[in-house]
Amino acid sequence: VIGDQQLMAGVVRKGPMGHALNSSYQTRETMEYKRDLGALVLNVSRVVPDGLLVFFPSYAALASAETAWKEGPQWDQINRHKEMFVE
Repeated sequence: VIGDQQLMAGVVRKGPMGHALNSSYQTRETMEYKRDLGALVLNVSRVVPDGLLVFFPSYAALASAETAWKEGPQWDQINRHKEMFVE
């Protein structure tokens, strides 16, 4: 169990590169969405002192983002700051 001071929940509408972080079926398969989402997770992983919890709307969306990040540099970049576990 965690205390109120240990959790920050929010919605991020745009990524660091300016793309809308709309995970609708039409947009979540675009590389712009996946790259910007990865850039956001990377940026947050740099400044959050402990762990992160990232929710996806479906296992398919999670798998798609994971594949895209592993094909490029983002998976390794994020893992330098936070060890990632996928469940």
